[in-house]
Amino acid sequence: MNKKQLITGLLLTGLFASTATLTTNANANTLSPKNYSNNQMLAPVSILRSNLRSYDLHLHSKPTDKEIKAAQEAAENLENNLLALKKAQAEIKAENVAESAHNAAINAQETIIDNAMNGVITQGYNFFQTRDYANDTYPYGSCTWGAKAVAPWVGNNWGNAGDWATSASSAGFKTGSTPMVGSVASWSGGHVAVVIGVQADGSIQVLESNYAGNSAIAIYRSYFNPTIVQGKVTYIYPPVDYNI
Repeated sequence: MNKKQLITGLLLTGLFASTATLTTNANANTLSPKNYSNNQMLAPVSILRSNLRSYDLHLHSKPTDKEIKAAQEAAENLENNLLALKKAQAEIKAENVAESAHNAAINAQETIIDNAMNGVITQGYNFFQTRDYANDTYPYGSCTWGAKAVAPWVGNNWGNAGDWATSASSAGFKTGSTPMVGSVASWSGGHVAVVIGVQADGSIQVLESNYAGNSAIAIYRSYFNPTIVQGKVTYIYPPVDYNI
């Protein structure tokens, strides 16, 4: 039973439980909107109505101990079910808010990628603190190793640095000539680096390894014009949901 079904059932319970006996096998202390079955959660409405008619026959007579106990249990069940209803509603609301925020972030990322492919620069900066070395099969200290560690979405079989743009395009990734934060810059002269900063004039800052003989991943250069170094530059754009 999903949460929306649970809420419908609980509302029906609230309608009848004040005058009818709830017939449920569930333990009120372990009520969970995520794992209740229909049979465990709520008594059929027909039984509730039957019990309601039964109570109507005794409206003018003194209730028995059994009836008093049944009414007390019904009240307790109603209270527990109302608490479960509120909890389920709160969880649904939280999930909807989280889903909306996630979708908005993906849409924003997709817009930035589309803009880059159309030559529109989006300024930004992200250092990308996380490193994934475990799934990196490129030679240690190489520029390809560094780019893969910073951008784990990169494939492990893209070949030499100068071949990455072609390999990425063949693998279904979008590529273009406009920089974007989070993209991988691939120069035809044989170097790759992850773009962490983009300015309005198209200059970039990168995280890279194997620059000037340095094998560690670091920022070795301030913002620079990527079009005048190491041949033609092509940017490999990340998946729309990466780093979101």
